[in-house]
Amino acid sequence: MSYQTPGVYVEESNALSLGIQSGQTAVPVFVGHFDAINNGAVPAVQCVRIDSWLSFTQQFASDSSQTFSIDYVSIDNKIVAHGTYLGAASVRMFIENGGGVCYVLPVNDFKKAIQYIGPAIDLCPDITLLCWCEHRSEDDDQSIVNELGKLTGSANSGGMQSRFLLIDAALKNNTVAVPAVVAPHHAAAYFPALRTAYRYTANIEAVVLKGFDKSSHKLRSLLNIKELRERCDDNLKKLSDAEVGVKKFAMDVKSAAEAEKITLEAFSWDTMFTSLHAIKDSVDTSDSDAVAKSYEKLKEKISEKTDSKTFKLLPAFKKLIDDYQTLCREEVLPDQELLKTVIKLANEPVVLRASVAMAGVYARTDRERGVWKAPANVELSSVTGLVAVDIGNKTVSDIRIDDVFNETLVKNKVNAIRAFSGRGHVVWGARTMAGPSETAWRYVSVRRLFSTVERDVQDALRVAIFEPNSQPTWVSVRLAISHYLHRLWQDKALTGATPAEAYFVRVGLHETMTEEDVNNGRMLVSIGLAAVRPAEFIVLQLTQDMGAT
Repeated sequence: MSYQTPGVYVEESNALSLGIQSGQTAVPVFVGHFDAINNGAVPAVQCVRIDSWLSFTQQFASDSSQTFSIDYVSIDNKIVAHGTYLGAASVRMFIENGGGVCYVLPVNDFKKAIQYIGPAIDLCPDITLLCWCEHRSEDDDQSIVNELGKLTGSANSGGMQSRFLLIDAALKNNTVAVPAVVAPHHAAAYFPALRTAYRYTANIEAVVLKGFDKSSHKLRSLLNIKELRERCDDNLKKLSDAEVGVKKFAMDVKSAAEAEKITLEAFSWDTMFTSLHAIKDSVDTSDSDAVAKSYEKLKEKISEKTDSKTFKLLPAFKKLIDDYQTLCREEVLPDQELLKTVIKLANEPVVLRASVAMAGVYARTDRERGVWKAPANVELSSVTGLVAVDIGNKTVSDIRIDDVFNETLVKNKVNAIRAFSGRGHVVWGARTMAGPSETAWRYVSVRRLFSTVERDVQDALRVAIFEPNSQPTWVSVRLAISHYLHRLWQDKALTGATPAEAYFVRVGLHETMTEEDVNNGRMLVSIGLAAVRPAEFIVLQLTQDMGAT
């Protein structure tokens, strides 16, 4: 500063200067199974920051090639796919629905890792959304929800108020089941699950088949689809060779019959050769009996002359036919059917929790409109259908959410994902799990707006700690918070025609503090917000004016 006239000049250095900046509002952590790419080593139970899909693929496997398998289950002789490791697909779904920065928390050893979830997340204060990725048992899901719920900021948890929990409802014997949460107004539930455009692995041929040595197929315990396909090719070659043998012997029988002038119906030979060809090409059990029937017709015809050379050839011919059919029924057909089944299972689409897609919707809505905008009436990407996971019957089935079913979900405090013609799959709910009496915290956008304000103000006021608890400090705090809230009002986050109607900030002696508070080093700041709420119900009142001309 240049001094031009005589006088007294005062310069203040290191004076208290407050400014409140808005931080990131939608940074999720995905808790689930993640396969590290460093020679398959199990990752430590710690949060890993992910800035992009490229960042993720440089540290973790992008599909479930290492862990996806198909197993023969002895109960009810079922063949099932094990594709419960959904961490990578969940991160991808988050990013494709508008998400940006996130964290992943590997809990590959579920029973041992669950106790470390809370401490690991607490080390990352910028995490604001909590998501569980996997489909496990009802008890395991509830255990995870309990651990994550402790971090959302209920009165007894000691957690941060800015964290918000996303969970999923399911069906339990055709009844809507919702996990219990510690702080209902810090959580939102969604239903149903999402059938995606993803596959568990890009390398279908390498999918491991387990437990088939227990079945009638008598395969060895560890096999993959490629090896099974090679086995089927070998069986088809054996069948082709057997077909050649049967046809050659049939020609010998026919030649002998012609030499002995035994009249045979052309139908029998045509049926014989046509059936053999059909069995080989289509591997269809419906044609396998035709060969035997043709043989029986030949036997009946030739048996009129039991001493003929032709008739003496029939036992050996019959054995060739029996061997051919045994090969077909006991090896070729079962293996071909098994190959079709496992390939179908290996190509089944990945089913993800709706909450992981909603984390992306939250991030996109916050970025484009603001945290005060309800994350609803938004189309989801990479979703091909809606499915209900029934944890009671252990089934996954297609489902359509209509108005009647949606009413049931609302009563259970669950937000719906619905399919609308011309729009695709749309988020159709914006409520927290707060009870009917907690109307102040009914909406996700309201709860998250207040959490964001709490976090931003808390971060900004740390610089005021150990400052004099006096009027100049109070003024600085009031102005900083007022400027921050004024920006929110200008961005239409707060309702009210004037700033005075939208918010207030109070701090000072005999206003928010007593002499005892000041003497004990307590500075109390009171903030009030008039948050906007979503237009959840739009009612059109239509009348017909019969007297209009």
